[in-house]
Amino acid sequence: MVSIVFTINSIGFVFLAEITGIFGLIIAFCIWWSYFDESKGAEAKVIESENEVSKYQLWLYSHFPLLLGVATLAIGIKHVIALDLYEILPSYEAWLICFSLALTFISLNLIHLSSFSLEECKNRVLIIFRMPYYMVIILIILTGFLGEMVPGWAFLGILTFLCVIKVILSLREAPEELVCKL
Repeated sequence: MVSIVFTINSIGFVFLAEITGIFGLIIAFCIWWSYFDESKGAEAKVIESENEVSKYQLWLYSHFPLLLGVATLAIGIKHVIALDLYEILPSYEAWLICFSLALTFISLNLIHLSSFSLEECKNRVLIIFRMPYYMVIILIILTGFLGEMVPGWAFLGILTFLCVIKVILSLREAPEELVCKL
């Protein structure tokens, strides 16, 4: 997200570009929060038994789509910052941003799920406790339809709002009956 700061610096001080850049930094913070706090993706994975190899592989291979989503999202945010006040994003860029953010959050969800014993808690955690996360991802994808209707800064503001909602949801404690053995 350093490129966001450089983009704002090259444009000069334009209030709306600054606000849009702040939206981009908030999205970056939300991804960071989801990775390090919610998903605990940076924790070292120790394979203690042969049946944990698939959990490790899920954790490992989920990082490629995560990085792909983050990189394409950063490019999309740079394009939004460079837009004029009431300029609307091209349709393909709006969809690219939405799918990149959704891919990022789906990858983070897979990284999070790699910490659980899926045999013991799959149904309860996925369906009951994680459902709001999936709803946010669906709303992020559906925001692509707004890309042709609202200015770029407003479009990015909506996505920022959805990212903040996801962080707020991550602050919830799992009810006792949903706590799974790690």
